[in-house]
Amino acid sequence: MEDPHGALRNWDEDYVDSCSWSMITCNSDNLVTILGAPSQGLSGSLSWMIANLTNLKQVLLQNNNISGHLPKELGYLPNLQTLDLSNNKFSGPLPDSFGFQV
Repeated sequence: MEDPHGALRNWDEDYVDSCSWSMITCNSDNLVTILGAPSQGLSGSLSWMIANLTNLKQVLLQNNNISGHLPKELGYLPNLQTLDLSNNKFSGPLPDSFGFQV
C-alpha cells in the first residue's frame, strides 16, 4: 500500500509487536482488534493477508484512495463488527463471503 503521508512508517513486518504500530489498537492479550487509518491518503490494494488478524473487530479505512477488489478473506473475519471502507475506489462486486461466518 502506498502511504504518501508516512502514517504507517513504523510498520515493520519483521517486528513481532505490531501493537506498537501507529493506527493499530490491541486488546489486553496483545491481539490486534482495530485497524484505523482513515483519511491518510493511502492507495493501492487491500491485501488478503488482513485475514491473518482474526481478532479484528474494526477496520476503519474510510476516505483514502484504496482501489481494486475487496479480498474475499475480509468476509471471513469471525469477530469483525465494523467495516468502514467508504470513500475509496474499490471495484467489483461484494464478495460472497461477506455476511457468513466460518
